[in-house]
Amino acid sequence: MKTSKAQFLVTTMMAGACVSSTTPATAGAPDDAITAAVRAYVKGGDAQDRAQVEKITHASFRVIASMGGAGDASFMSRDDYLGLLDAKKIGGTPRTVKVEWTKSLGNVANVKVQLESKAARFDSLFTLVKKDGRWVVVEDVVRLDKKG
Repeated sequence: MKTSKAQFLVTTMMAGACVSSTTPATAGAPDDAITAAVRAYVKGGDAQDRAQVEKITHASFRVIASMGGAGDASFMSRDDYLGLLDAKKIGGTPRTVKVEWTKSLGNVANVKVQLESKAARFDSLFTLVKKDGRWVVVEDVVRLDKKG
């Protein structure tokens, strides 16, 4: 059976979970570069800045979204996500960012984040990889709950 790069990445992360480091998000933490990449991604989306989001995401980036836990999760490629930013159909609203934790193992990391705007709350789990010496977002797994 052939293993795709995505399957390999997930398997590697699961296997390393027991030996990886977990760091609360505090100033000066060793995972600052990881959380900075997540914040850059969020800020780019909030500003509907295609160039910033494209720069901070991996070519294989995808979003997996669940709307309030109802129905099936939806999947979106990087190209589709960037297209929605261009069309101003997503983003455009500033969100607060609360990093709950980071977990890293070598050049792979996960970050658990809560984002909140006036209209919605987002619980996200980001997967990042270190490529060419910098962290890039590979996956955004998000649960969106609308307010009101």
